[in-house]
Amino acid sequence: MQRGRAVKEAMATIMTITAGMPRLGKSQLALNLALELVRRGCWTGLYYEQAASSTLDRLVKLPPVVVQERRADDDIPVDVLRRGYQGVDIIACRIPLSSWADTDRARLQRGIGMLDIREGYDELLVDTSGMSAHEALACNLAAGLVVVVVTPEPDSRAQAFALLRVLLLNGYHGLLRLLVNRVSCAADAGDIQQSFNRRVHDHLGVDIPLLGFVPEDAQVGLAEQAGQAFSTVFPDSEAAAQIVVLADAIGELEQAELRPLTVSEYWGKVREVLAKPLLLPGGADLDAVLAAGNGPAAD
Repeated sequence: MQRGRAVKEAMATIMTITAGMPRLGKSQLALNLALELVRRGCWTGLYYEQAASSTLDRLVKLPPVVVQERRADDDIPVDVLRRGYQGVDIIACRIPLSSWADTDRARLQRGIGMLDIREGYDELLVDTSGMSAHEALACNLAAGLVVVVVTPEPDSRAQAFALLRVLLLNGYHGLLRLLVNRVSCAADAGDIQQSFNRRVHDHLGVDIPLLGFVPEDAQVGLAEQAGQAFSTVFPDSEAAAQIVVLADAIGELEQAELRPLTVSEYWGKVREVLAKPLLLPGGADLDAVLAAGNGPAAD
């Protein structure tokens, strides 16, 4: 999709970059994927939970926050934080997701409206790093595409299985894709996906195809030390090459009419989920379900 749309309530492809456990590289993947989409001419937003001290702030040297000046006759505070990074619009909300269900509706609706741009995003990526389990699941349940990140460690797959179980129990009907991070080669990523998908299919009755993989690459760590995205400072790295492949795969999903939403619709759905309890296996505690991993996908 090309730049230049003029309708604020334009449809966007909204995807979450998520996982069942922390420290799997979600923020790094989300940022570099957003950058590749920008390079292709898309208006791209990347949302992160500012109240959670997202790893985005630690990964790259972001510019100071730009906050729109409040008018003298306006008694509703400006709650949206917006920063640009190499063409990506990095956005957050001063109102933490944990408070959305209890926030004054007028204030929250204004904030939700400001989470879009006048031209309308083509792509909105949501980095679930640092969110609580309920917040991350709310963002996932409202999205058209959920990209589940795993690594070669069995625990990451066990907890990804638990995440998928809760998503499906609560009625998720969008697209699910697996992204294997920090893997040695494409063959290993394929083996991980096949093993994981077999268990997901057998126990949950759905399939989770492989979106792609990103290899273990020393240049990723070097880019983090420099405070920059690896696809920018090391565009010829193996990791950067796979980000291009991931963007190609997402482009093919869009051509297959991936379910679009307006940004306002998306955040409205997130608020609805946050305002009610989630359905859980056996009525268990959410954090306990995800931490336990429900075993079948662990090996």
